[in-house]
Amino acid sequence: MDIIVSWPRHIDYPLWRQQIHDNRSLFNKVIVVFTDMKTAKDYREFIKMVMDGDNITFVDSDPWTGEDDWRNKSVNTGLRYSDSEWVWFTEQDFFWKEGFWDLVTKHMDATSVVAMLVQGRMHPACIFAKRSLIEQTRKDFGVTKDVSDHFGKFQEDIEHLAISKHFLSEEFYVHMAGLSQNMFLMKDSKNVLYYPEEFKRYCEDCLKVSVPLHRDFEKAFKEYVSRI
Repeated sequence: MDIIVSWPRHIDYPLWRQQIHDNRSLFNKVIVVFTDMKTAKDYREFIKMVMDGDNITFVDSDPWTGEDDWRNKSVNTGLRYSDSEWVWFTEQDFFWKEGFWDLVTKHMDATSVVAMLVQGRMHPACIFAKRSLIEQTRKDFGVTKDVSDHFGKFQEDIEHLAISKHFLSEEFYVHMAGLSQNMFLMKDSKNVLYYPEEFKRYCEDCLKVSVPLHRDFEKAFKEYVSRI
């Protein structure tokens, strides 16, 4: 299977990089699609350098303007580089637990979609889909204003196709809320963060990784941990 993950160029995710580094043999391609959120920082070269030994496919997202949706653009950019039977759409705030891959592999033999379900929504932090199924959809991964979030249209298409699918139990994974926003906000002590204690544990875990840390994030993690 191939991984497709959208990666804001102004953020690094050391704990996710560690997870991939330790388990790289599980995947065919790991496709990182850098997105430009119009911020001053750009860590792309650092991320490419520290993941150099992990055989990552790094690409820049097609640009978006006007009514375009950034996530739709980045996912479709990634799909152009994917050639496996299965695609795993995921996010850097998703971490699997023991038994996860046994369960996923088991259901891949009988279904076309294995996903995380959050309040009825197939959440893009963890959606495994057969490429042949993806090609039957509109391949529109954007939001529908006031109706559905990212991957909402994709879920609609899958439901219309009436194919078999399996939804994963929460006991097999950890999904953090608001991680990217917290990573952006943590450098300013005046900012309000989501689930501050959970994020503190995340920062502590990032400080324990064996993969390289950028000094900007190492400093920010330490400062956040010390003040919470």
